[in-house]
Amino acid sequence: MSERRASQRYELSLPIMVCLAQQRPTQFFSGQVLNISTTGVYFELNEALAPGTELLLTLSLPIEITKGQKVLVRASGHVIRVDTKNASGAAPTHGIASCIERYDIIRPRASSAVA
Repeated sequence: MSERRASQRYELSLPIMVCLAQQRPTQFFSGQVLNISTTGVYFELNEALAPGTELLLTLSLPIEITKGQKVLVRASGHVIRVDTKNASGAAPTHGIASCIERYDIIRPRASSAVA
């Protein structure tokens, strides 16, 4: 079977905050990124989401790769696939594959020095 992905995936374990874009009141879920690329992200949540659900995602890049600065990635996309993972005796987790339609890199502004 040939690889269908358009961009390379990177194994990366990071916390992620997920917001359901079209739902009111707004719901937020915390999860864990398992891998990421410029066009998609695969993460785990305790909640199942339906394919097609529009998402707003926020994650913080590790300071080891950002030269000690806090850098956030904010992205929008939608759910492509959901994998339910059953751990024996525990509540199931859900692997969520999401495309990334748009993303922004957010860096904190340098504070002004007061003389």
